[in-house]
Amino acid sequence: MSALSLVGNKHAVEQRENTVITEALRILENRMSCYGVTLMSPDDCKAFFRLKLGELSKGYGVLFLDGDRKPIRYEEFGEQMDARVLVRAAIDVEASSAVIARNQTVAASAAAIDGFRSALAPLGIQLLDYIALQGRDVVSCFERGLISR
Repeated sequence: MSALSLVGNKHAVEQRENTVITEALRILENRMSCYGVTLMSPDDCKAFFRLKLGELSKGYGVLFLDGDRKPIRYEEFGEQMDARVLVRAAIDVEASSAVIARNQTVAASAAAIDGFRSALAPLGIQLLDYIALQGRDVVSCFERGLISR
C-alpha cells in the first residue's frame, strides 16, 4: 500500500469519525435541551463536554442553566477565562447555575473552582460542577466531593 493511499484512508476514517462525533453531539444537545428536560446526570454532562472540548482544546466550556436546571446556552472561552468574564456571561443569559469544563487535572482545578464559585455566589448563581478532562479521563469534581450543591 502506498503512502498516498494510507493518507487517503486516514482522511476517510477521520471524516467518518467526525460525522459520528457530530451526531453524538446532536443527540446529547437534544437530550439536554428538548422537551424542557432538566440537566441530565453527571455522566451525560461529562460526555457532552468530552465531545465538545475534545483532547486538544485548551479553553473553558461553560453550560449555563436556568432555575429549573434547563440548559440555556453553551459557550466556549479562551484559556485565560477569569471570573469577571464568567459572571458577565452568566448575567447576560440570566443563568441560575453553571457547569464548567476544562482540559486540566483535578488538582489544577481546585483554585479555579474556588474562584469561580466565589464570583458567582453573591449573584445567586450556583456552580453545579467542574468537569476536568484529562486525556481520555473525564472527572466530575461534584462526584469527587470537591463541589457541593
